[in-house]
Amino acid sequence: MNFDFLLNINLLTFLLAFVVFGIWELVKFIYRKKTATATDTGKEIDARIIVSVNAGIAVIYAVLVVAAGLSTDVFAVLVNASAVFATGSYYDLLKAYNAVK
Repeated sequence: MNFDFLLNINLLTFLLAFVVFGIWELVKFIYRKKTATATDTGKEIDARIIVSVNAGIAVIYAVLVVAAGLSTDVFAVLVNASAVFATGSYYDLLKAYNAVK
């Protein structure tokens, strides 16, 4: 099977974000179930942790993409990855400060 389509940097960034968001949702679900009691639905993971981990993943991703030779501009890749991760983090951040329910 030919996997050359993964060399497209935009598609690769989307797939990485899709996988990371899926993992986050699974971790949050398990954490909520583990901390749930008879009177409440469980605790939420602090949004600052999610935002920090996403930023770290974006930096590591940008460095690996440049090291693999798929791009020559680490900052352009970092901006693209950070933008994709930020969209998912905004909801968690607003939820942590009770701006949305």
